[in-house]
Amino acid sequence: MFWNTPQKVSVPPTCDYSNLASSLPDPPKNQRWEHNETTKEWKLVPSIVDDGPEAKVQAADEGVPVTSSSSCIYHKVLPTDTFQGICLRYKVTATDLRRANKMMGTNLKLAPSNLLIPIKGGVSKLDQKQTKELTTEQKIAAILSATSTREEGTKKMGYSEARAYLELNDGDLNGAIANAKEDLGWSSSIQMST
Repeated sequence: MFWNTPQKVSVPPTCDYSNLASSLPDPPKNQRWEHNETTKEWKLVPSIVDDGPEAKVQAADEGVPVTSSSSCIYHKVLPTDTFQGICLRYKVTATDLRRANKMMGTNLKLAPSNLLIPIKGGVSKLDQKQTKELTTEQKIAAILSATSTREEGTKKMGYSEARAYLELNDGDLNGAIANAKEDLGWSSSIQMST
């Protein structure tokens, strides 16, 4: 009879990893193996190549090495980063960023912890943006905003005064703002004493 037949007991396969002694395969070019101590996993991350005197630091706060011989920089992925934000920040297309990091989608949780950012011509767009000089009009606007108050209708300094402070400091924006704030503080202390 069918209900009296013995049933087979299924046991899932097990594997003993204690006797595995083979090492990891050699990593691809410009990558290295990184071991995560908490998860006990190994993953490939881009290796930072130091070319000696040619290597420079892109920004002091980020500490991202940029080599003049290579056409890429590295970005450490933060929890607040988005894929589109990184594309906009470094002015690269999403396709180029995905191709450089061998990614299929835009999920940064699946991306390497240090993203490889390709740059065209060996010069970072960020470096070009940081060296761009402000125009006189932009400097005057910065002086006016730095010396303005939050009270409605009270204007501490006019356009011509801001321009004069800038000319007196030979175009030095920080010096012009410091002098303007110093003079405005002096004039307000005189007005309060009278």
